[in-house]
Amino acid sequence: TSSCPPPSHRPDITDAAATYATMLLPISRRCTRSCAAAGSQNERGLGLGMQECVREEIEAVQAVYCDDLEEEPDFDAAGGQVCALRLRIRPDTAGNDVAVHASCSLRVSLNSGYPTSEPALVDIQSCVGMSNEDVSALRGALAAAGAEMFGDCSLFHILQTAKDFVNSRNTPSDDCCICMCAFDPDENFL
Repeated sequence: TSSCPPPSHRPDITDAAATYATMLLPISRRCTRSCAAAGSQNERGLGLGMQECVREEIEAVQAVYCDDLEEEPDFDAAGGQVCALRLRIRPDTAGNDVAVHASCSLRVSLNSGYPTSEPALVDIQSCVGMSNEDVSALRGALAAAGAEMFGDCSLFHILQTAKDFVNSRNTPSDDCCICMCAFDPDENFL
C-alpha cells in the first residue's frame, strides 16, 4: 500500500540541493527548535518534540526513497530501542536498470541521542561495482557528511552524499566490447 509510483514511472532525483531545501530543510530547522523546546522525556529519554522531529525526517526520506527504504527495529548497547533504516542506493538512471553499474546498501541507526548528542551511525552493508578504495572513500564521505550536520537532522544529507558518490562511480568496470578500451571515468554514462 505504498503511495509511490512504480520505479519505472518515478523520476530520479537529480537536483539534490532543491530537494533538500524544499522538503527537508524546514524539518531540520523545526527539529532544532523542537530539541531546544522539548522539556519532557519519554521512556527512551528522547524529548517528545525530538521524537516527533525524527519521525518527520524519516517520513520525508521515505517519501523520496519509497520502496528502497526499509525501517527495522534495533537496540543500542544499553538495550534501548533505536530506529534503524536499511536503504539501497542506486545511481540516477531514470529507471534504466541496464545503466546501473554501481550501487550500495546502507544501514543507518538513529540512536536515542540523535541528532542533538549522537550522530546517525552509518554502516555500509554491501557495494556493487566499486573497488575497496571506493568503499573507503564512501565511508569517509559519509562520516564527513554526518560530522558537517552534527546537532541537526542529517539523515537526508547523509543519504544524498551516498547517492552522489554512487552516481560518480557509476562507470562500467569492463572494457568497451567494441573498441576494447577502458571507459573514461569522466564520461557520462547516464
